[in-house]
Amino acid sequence: MATAAEIEQMVKNYSEWELGGGKFAGAGQEVDVLNSWRESSGVAFNLKNSATVRYVGWETQRWGVNLGFSDDATNDTAHKMARWFFRRQDGSARTVRYGELVAMGYGTAPSFYKYAETAIGINLVNTGTPSYEWRLIGAVGTAGQPVKTGQWLAIWNEIEAGFLIYFDRNRGVDLGWPDSQRWEDQLADLVWNEAKDAAKDFIKAYVSGGGGGSNTSSK
Repeated sequence: MATAAEIEQMVKNYSEWELGGGKFAGAGQEVDVLNSWRESSGVAFNLKNSATVRYVGWETQRWGVNLGFSDDATNDTAHKMARWFFRRQDGSARTVRYGELVAMGYGTAPSFYKYAETAIGINLVNTGTPSYEWRLIGAVGTAGQPVKTGQWLAIWNEIEAGFLIYFDRNRGVDLGWPDSQRWEDQLADLVWNEAKDAAKDFIKAYVSGGGGGSNTSSK
């Protein structure tokens, strides 16, 4: 079985996302919720990927979900793509916290994204109804703390039970899950089910305040 250190390293490897924008006041701005999209709210954010060093956002696709990466990461593009927003199911207005379930939307229509099996591309679809199935995962011990701009984080989907990651595709947006490729390529000595189950245990422990890793077994 995976050691806690191996699982923590896997999660760190998948922490390839960074939020920016908002009020464009620099790193460290808390990420507020926005229960319904409105222009110039000051609480909409861009989402940069470390593998591409590009922003992801709405892009009409012939194949799969309507998402794509920007052509560059200039300041103008950062402002243009600061349209991601988050919604909490109870409608409360406090800032987004690491580990909690939120809906993720982008400032267009339909706004929200949810897991669904598709014939081509990543198993995501656009929806006009918020779907509370996303968790932003920070470093070990950060669960319950406010999410801030400029911090690298992982994005976990509760339905897929996997992390949203960059994945090179022939068709559709270059996004995937760790099981878009073989999980055993990510952790030595682990087969697919062991790796995925260990990741699920990590997230369960992280969300419950255990910091992550506390439910994983030692070799």
